Amino acid sequence: NNNNNILGNFTQFLGYYGQLTNATSLVFSYFLFPFLISTFQLQRTLLLFPTLLLVITIVVVLVPKNLTLLFLGVLILKAMTYSFHDPAKELLYIPTSNSIKFQAKFWIDVVGARVAKAIGSAINNYAGSLDRAVKYGLIPSIVSAIALMLLCRRVGYGYENLTGTRTTVGDDDDEGDTDEGYSNTMQQHQYATLLDYELELEDKMVVHRDSWMSNSTIELVAMTPSELATTDNVEEEDDTQQQQQQLDN
Repeated sequence: NNNNNILGNFTQFLGYYGQLTNATSLVFSYFLFPFLISTFQLQRTLLLFPTLLLVITIVVVLVPKNLTLLFLGVLILKAMTYSFHDPAKELLYIPTSNSIKFQAKFWIDVVGARVAKAIGSAINNYAGSLDRAVKYGLIPSIVSAIALMLLCRRVGYGYENLTGTRTTVGDDDDEGDTDEGYSNTMQQHQYATLLDYELELEDKMVVHRDSWMSNSTIELVAMTPSELATTDNVEEEDDTQQQQQQLDN
């Protein structure tokens, strides 16, 4: 019975924790995040989470064995992660190309996040109790908070420079990413189509009429020998008529 009561209380605690976390995240996302981005810009918004993480870590150490304080601290940090730190982090991908987005998100979301959670779980598992977890997790928490502050400051400054100069991070020589690469690809496709069309024609003659106008297109006219002779006769008659009209004038 005692074990059942403990399990029931713990389940109820997790339910309250989830409800408060999601409700706080909703309020932060709707009211706080737009205000922070418009007022403090992205660089300072990114610095809020690591700064508060460092402050809460120090407070929990200075005021030990206070479950209420620990609960509120974890609740606020979790809500901040969901509400504006992760959305602000996603804004950093705006001045990057598609290939850079794919590579960066793989290392951050797949490798980096899983490794960080594995390290945290290993520390908690080794500690075995709340007091030992606070003791053994103090140094890693402070080091990670300071490192995250420096990193957020650096990437935020880089984001402001890139957006200010309208620069995109990526390989400009990649075909399809620039207008020049797209134009070269289309011209190669036109020439390849032209060659294939010539090879497939067996009983017809191909007349090439180059019309290199603004769009640089190629007009193909497929004719049989008899049709080609008829067309040539018509063109000769038109030329003769024009010359006769000029002489009459």
